[in-house]
Amino acid sequence: MKKILYLLLMVSGVSPAYAQFRLSGEVRPRTEFYNGTNSSLSGEDNTPGLATQQRTRLYFQYKKDKFTFKFTPQYINFWGQQAQTSTSGSISVFEAWAAYDISGSFTLKFGRQPISYGDQRFFGALAWAAPGRSHDAFVGKFKLGDATLHAGFTLNQVGHTNEVNGNIGDAGNKSIQYVWFDSPSAGDFKYSLMGANVVTETDPGQYYAYTTLGFIPTLKIGGKLTLDASAYVQFGQFLGTDIGGSLLALSGTYKTGSIPITVGVEMVSGDDESTADKNETWKQQFGTNHKFYGLMDFFYVGEQPSMGLNDIFVKTAFKTGKKSKLLTHIHYFSTNQEFTDEVAESGETADGYLGTEIDLIYDLKVSPEFNVKVGYSQLFADDSFELFKTGSSDETNNWAWLQLTLKTSIFDSTDQ
Repeated sequence: MKKILYLLLMVSGVSPAYAQFRLSGEVRPRTEFYNGTNSSLSGEDNTPGLATQQRTRLYFQYKKDKFTFKFTPQYINFWGQQAQTSTSGSISVFEAWAAYDISGSFTLKFGRQPISYGDQRFFGALAWAAPGRSHDAFVGKFKLGDATLHAGFTLNQVGHTNEVNGNIGDAGNKSIQYVWFDSPSAGDFKYSLMGANVVTETDPGQYYAYTTLGFIPTLKIGGKLTLDASAYVQFGQFLGTDIGGSLLALSGTYKTGSIPITVGVEMVSGDDESTADKNETWKQQFGTNHKFYGLMDFFYVGEQPSMGLNDIFVKTAFKTGKKSKLLTHIHYFSTNQEFTDEVAESGETADGYLGTEIDLIYDLKVSPEFNVKVGYSQLFADDSFELFKTGSSDETNNWAWLQLTLKTSIFDSTDQ
């Protein structure tokens, strides 16, 4: 296989001394048992489920002089979804982009690409989900000394049309314009600044825009303690309604020998029922949301809870061997805004406590190419959970999963 690929490069006139071609592959099946997770609690009408979903990718990357090209087709399927004798497939494209280094301080990248920055709270590649997340975008990358500035633009449209405000299809928005700035490290302190404007569609041809501004600082103290913070505000309109969302997160990680301990709190705004002409619910659309608010994905994965969320958490990782570790997360959930208990006859204010979630992940790196992860999570839900999720808080709500990842290099011209 390597000889064939090497010969193709030579025949096409590409000299391995001046060009680089890499081909790698990934196969990642994940089996999940879900008994109350994501969209609903367990109950009589919400029975347990068991399924395996697989991601299969080939990564093609070619680089020569100032030009880089990357193409990543992927096949996403549930085991058993396709008949054994089927001749049809379901193949999509995760990446199809080119980048050109116009000068030593400016690179233009264009095409289908993941947009991911910082802790992936607002922009993330969503690696947990089998298909991931990518955008059709222009991104300009500027080097400002030791600092970097990225400016990106997307415009979503399905097919040719005589209308500027035509069909956006499944993109979920008409356009995103953003900037992201990473400061140089000033000793133990660094920060990022971001601004993003998102244009959304309500009725065909009718659009509204909202803006998000963010400040993300990091401070290291004494070599063992790291403080991370995130502060975001949103304003503008979403689906024709004025919005004013906000998010504030603060965490500290202390390294005690080989065991890091992280303690943090996140406050995500919810809608204030006393302001009928404004919605204060935080919009979290493009991030790797599975990474936050517990791994069972009850919050901000496909659904925006109108009452907001406060999340107090503790995270740590125990080394269980030379190639393995056990990650442990504990989350204490409560609402950010008071909301009416519509179930109670008096319509009294609902209890703000929602529940506690425990997440366990065993991570084994068998080899540089092969990784095994096993996870178990359980939610101890309060009665208030039933006010925005179907199912019963009295039932056992848990989730278990097994993921195998094989990702390896198939061909690398630099090895020849």
